[in-house]
Amino acid sequence: MTAGTPAPAGYETLDLGSVPPLGQTYRTVMARSARAVLSAPSGGLPARALTATVTPDDVAHLAAYQRLVGARVGDELPAGYVHVLGFPLAMALMARADFPLAPLGMVHVANRIEQVRPVRLGEEVGLTAWAHGAREHRRGTTVELEVAAEVAGEVVWTGRSTYLSKGAVPPVLSREPAPGERTVAEIPAHAQALWNVSPAEIHTYAQVSGDRNPIHTSRLGARAFGFSGRIAHGMYTAARALHTVRLPAAFTWDVQFASPLPVPGKAAFAQVRGSVGAFGASPEGVREESRSRNGSTNIAMMVWLPRQRKTHLTATLTPLERRAQA
Repeated sequence: MTAGTPAPAGYETLDLGSVPPLGQTYRTVMARSARAVLSAPSGGLPARALTATVTPDDVAHLAAYQRLVGARVGDELPAGYVHVLGFPLAMALMARADFPLAPLGMVHVANRIEQVRPVRLGEEVGLTAWAHGAREHRRGTTVELEVAAEVAGEVVWTGRSTYLSKGAVPPVLSREPAPGERTVAEIPAHAQALWNVSPAEIHTYAQVSGDRNPIHTSRLGARAFGFSGRIAHGMYTAARALHTVRLPAAFTWDVQFASPLPVPGKAAFAQVRGSVGAFGASPEGVREESRSRNGSTNIAMMVWLPRQRKTHLTATLTPLERRAQA
């Protein structure tokens, strides 16, 4: 099967056949980072999409991810696991010489996933990745990395990851203005759960996700990019929050990341009032469901650093009605 191309009109599509190994991509990124000392990248975001096909069939790997984030062990791929499948393709796009921002040390600041229906173990999945939406940010530039997953010609999952590239901006990179600040709910007075996030957990997540960004895996590497020490993967803590509730088959999942979670560290979790788009109501920390415009039930969540009383992430889960089959 050849992956489809849900990328925007006008994008050139390059089919890689299979998903490139992350280890190879990271070596390319490291070599490119060394060259960047002598020659800074320049140019706009490339109008190019990469496609590849993958058939997830590793039962042990899937089960390791499911246990780590608290998902039910079975043949349905959690939404965050599909993100893991598409991550190497997005990284391959960012590792290319024509990508104007250095991927090493990028910080994941937001994520939006729409799952139309679960992907199952053994299904052939066509993946497409592309970049767009460079925006101004007070600490550099943010960029959107999109990944779409198709099964039997139907797009069943889409993910939009927003990454922050700190520091200098290539002079010819066209950027949109920064979006307005989002209102964030007050930190709840009481947690519904406390998580101890250990180096061993982060090591395991790095293994199952392939995300070995040095800000997560190395104290010295993290300090090189402005952090006091290692920080947890945002998609790990977000997935733990997501799997505290019973999930529908189809949903959107919006996450905004705020303060990083140090490793080792402690995180507090609670369901809160509001949503990612309209956080700002109750600090009571009790479960309350709200209604979206289409009448479906939203569940909003917050994870924070209890000692510092800082928000780590906010997330909203919105069930979707299954689309009619063609």
